[in-house]
Amino acid sequence: MLSFSYVTPQTFYPPDVPIADPRLTEAYMALQAWKHALTSDPNQFTAMQLHWFNEFEGSIPPQLFDLKLDALSINNNRFQSTLPDNLGNSPVSVFVVANNDISGCIPPSLANMAETLDEIVLSNMD
Repeated sequence: MLSFSYVTPQTFYPPDVPIADPRLTEAYMALQAWKHALTSDPNQFTAMQLHWFNEFEGSIPPQLFDLKLDALSINNNRFQSTLPDNLGNSPVSVFVVANNDISGCIPPSLANMAETLDEIVLSNMD
C-alpha cells in the first residue's frame, strides 16, 4: 500500500551538484517531492522521466548519471550532445534517450551497467 502526503516541489532544495538548466533543477526537485510522497513503496523504485513535452535542449547533464535511479527516460527532447562519459555510473535498469539529437559513440563506461541495465532505447538519434 502506498501512502501519500502533500509535499510541493518547493519543499526540496536544488541538488548539491549544480545543473545549468533551471527546468532540470525544477524537475529534480519535483522528483524529490514525488519520491518523498511514496513513503511506503516496498521496492523503493525511483525513476526520473524528463520526456515528451519538456523540450529540454543543450547537452545531457552528466549529473543525471550520478543519481541513484532505477529508470531514466530523457526521450523526446532537444538534447544535442554526445552521451556523457559517466553514463556507466548510473545503476538504472531502463535508460531511454530516443528522439534526441545525440551523436558520437556510446561511452565505454556502459559496460559498468552490466549488472543492472535491462533495457536501453537509443532510436531516432538524428
